[in-house]
Amino acid sequence: MIAHIRISDFAIIDSISIDFYPGLNIITGETGAGKSIIIEALSLALGSRGDSSLIRSGREKAQIQAVFDEIPAATLSLLKELGIAECQELIVTREISVNGKNICRINEQIVPVSVLSRLCGRLADIHGQYDHQSLLHPEHHLDFVDRFAAAELPPLLAAVRQAYREVKRLQAALADLEARESEALRKRDFMEFELAEITAVSLLPGEDESLEEEISLLQNSEQITSSLIHAYELLQGGDSSATTRIKKASDSLTRAEEFSRELRQQNEALQDCYYRLQDIAEELRRFRDRFSYDKDALDQAIDRQERIRQLKKKYGGTAESVLTHQKQLQEHLGLLEDASYNKDHLLKELASAQEILDQHCAALTALRRETGHRLKLALEAQLEELNFKNAEIQIPFQKIAAGENGADSAEFLIATNKGELPKSLAKTVSGGEMSRIMLAFKSILGQDDSIPSLIFDEIDNGISGITASVVGKKLRSLAREHQVLCITHLPQIAACGDHHYRISKEESHGRVTTSIDPLDTDGVLSELARLTGGLSVTPAALENARELLAAGKQE
Repeated sequence: MIAHIRISDFAIIDSISIDFYPGLNIITGETGAGKSIIIEALSLALGSRGDSSLIRSGREKAQIQAVFDEIPAATLSLLKELGIAECQELIVTREISVNGKNICRINEQIVPVSVLSRLCGRLADIHGQYDHQSLLHPEHHLDFVDRFAAAELPPLLAAVRQAYREVKRLQAALADLEARESEALRKRDFMEFELAEITAVSLLPGEDESLEEEISLLQNSEQITSSLIHAYELLQGGDSSATTRIKKASDSLTRAEEFSRELRQQNEALQDCYYRLQDIAEELRRFRDRFSYDKDALDQAIDRQERIRQLKKKYGGTAESVLTHQKQLQEHLGLLEDASYNKDHLLKELASAQEILDQHCAALTALRRETGHRLKLALEAQLEELNFKNAEIQIPFQKIAAGENGADSAEFLIATNKGELPKSLAKTVSGGEMSRIMLAFKSILGQDDSIPSLIFDEIDNGISGITASVVGKKLRSLAREHQVLCITHLPQIAACGDHHYRISKEESHGRVTTSIDPLDTDGVLSELARLTGGLSVTPAALENARELLAAGKQE
């Protein structure tokens, strides 16, 4: 809650310092004394925009400092998120200089005004003619409906959020798959062309080398045939052939080997040579017999060699690199087929997840519409007590794209007079009316509102008498759950306060200065008498003030 405010050199304020307390804090004063200036200064401390025109004439800078204590746990978590040390007392300082420099500090740590606004928006809410009006922003209206739904809403909302996260996960997976598939599809035609080109050749490992040898043989067939015949004759052709001579030599050694182990070994080696030469001669004969020059075979071999050469030139320089590229193409194209299957599978999963999300959103929408109707009736009853006779509330819902908060948007519309069509709050109500409308909301939702301090300005515009007493009682009731600061002109509201402050202005040394003072019981009676009877505080006015004060304290 707001524990202390210090304002210096702001508008007509020279320097004021005041403590505030739990409960209902009432601020009164004569017209023009500076009540709204206090609210404007506090609004700056909470993060609203400000400029150098607000600096007291003749001064270099204005400073507003607010001290908050009893910091809610959610706000402590936000402090940690913002990199600000956790604390049980928060000191917010706002300085505006004539040179346009604007400094915001949280516990002496300089922060952007956006951070100040985000943080302080959880600590205090100003309702009146200033910026902190949640009801003026339709994007917040669904939150009011959800808070009124109480215990029924969290499980439905949790189901929606879980389903939404699953839809987003599948959408991301599908997008990634489609991106990769799109890239592959751009290359598929080219890959299929290359694969067809390689497959048509039916290349075998090492075939380029064997073809080179085959062509060489065919191109030199005459010389090869002559060489084969001559070699065969030398090995096997008659009595002077190599095999015949070796056979004779072996026969000669056979007659002597029985006398020497060494000779026997040499003869065995000679016999091995004989049999080996016979094998070689036979192989040469068979090669000679099956070898013949074939011009068509040569032409086919040369043609195939050229086709393989072209493939090698395009795909890496060797037959092995061509075959490796062929395998890679087959794998990539196979992945495309897998991707198509995976895409179909993902699409089915996504459709199922979307259906689940739609079902949860529909259940949430039904609850919100039913809750909206109950909230409408409750608000209209509250507004009637607050002197909005014949006020009509409408809460139309619009279907939007499903998100983590469902598929609904809502806006509060109001007609404050009979026969009028309900319109948006921002276009219909004044600042004071907005404060009373917010009071109606707070009276209904107050126990669930996590903002510790509520500030009401001009809440008494256009009301008096019994309605003013009702407003005072509602503020007092609201102050059981929140710290409430209220600026009022009406004694019926002021009499309900737990703490009372009077703002006044005086002239000193040719300048007007605003001051604020806490009032004791006698001071409160005197101020209530002034509000009731004007500047002349009569005994009758004081007695009336006592009755108002007694009535205001009644529960």
